[in-house]
Amino acid sequence: MPHTNRLTSNSVQDGPAAEPPVPSARTGVDPHSPSPLTLADRLRPWIREHWQIVCLVLIFLSLQFYVLPLTNELVFDEKWWIPEALRIVERAPLERAGYTSLGKLIIASGIGIFGDNPWGWRTSSVLLGAISVVLVYLIARNLAGKRTALLASLLLVTHNLFFALSGLGMLDTAFVAFMLLSFFLYLRHRYALSGVALALSVLCKPAGILAVFVILGHWWLTRRKLGFRTVGLFSVSAVVAFFILLPVTDFIAGGQWYNPLDRLSNMFMLHSLPIYSPDAEGTSHPWEWLIMPSGVLTKTRYSLIVTPTIWLLTIPSLAYLFYRY
Repeated sequence: MPHTNRLTSNSVQDGPAAEPPVPSARTGVDPHSPSPLTLADRLRPWIREHWQIVCLVLIFLSLQFYVLPLTNELVFDEKWWIPEALRIVERAPLERAGYTSLGKLIIASGIGIFGDNPWGWRTSSVLLGAISVVLVYLIARNLAGKRTALLASLLLVTHNLFFALSGLGMLDTAFVAFMLLSFFLYLRHRYALSGVALALSVLCKPAGILAVFVILGHWWLTRRKLGFRTVGLFSVSAVVAFFILLPVTDFIAGGQWYNPLDRLSNMFMLHSLPIYSPDAEGTSHPWEWLIMPSGVLTKTRYSLIVTPTIWLLTIPSLAYLFYRY
């Protein structure tokens, strides 16, 4: 019998093999490939998973922006930093050049955008306060789980001292935000970036150096078996970033280059001076806050005190910390 070619039904239906898609001649991109994820696409799943903290931050921002324009007077230490930020905006000689410049630049950026008014003075602090709430949530979630993280964030938002300072044009909110960022990056094993964030905290206010004791303490209790390489990378990056960024921020703020070693020496001398008298309003020693915290009630009815909930939980929390570790 003569040989005949038989085609299956599948081969008839399928037809010739499909050619691979050809990239567009204009863009060089495969038109059938999935489009890259946008920032909104990346944030949407995170927001769905953590909607509670998103709602808490929105409540915090709503309350802050409601209170923000109610006081047209300078409150507490705003009398020092708002005029200095205005000098930066106007390119006038600085009167408090001995202090680090990044915190003043952050306040000045708000004034440059919104003007010389309460919105300009305080908006940057409000936004940094909201970032701090999120960072506390992420840190606590890393250490103790989601439920504890939500409780920690709620305690922070309802803490009088934090809420009040987050709505004022001062340096405190900025250096605290970068401190928290440093600790969060450290927990994620981003030691070099953690050191840079610590340097930014100190550049906002020298009190940011206190984060070193927290990070080194946690490393000693939980990560010292990893060796000194991790903490060495953190320390070196913090020192290098500080000495590089110190003259840069000074130049942006005041238009002059300074020797960072001379600046560091002047900062030590400045902060070693007895600036506050023992009888000054609100003056207290750190250990007194554990027994009976004091505070300041300003003329504009701003109350800067430690919330009793935080005060009452401080000693039990420290006791549990020492018991566990």
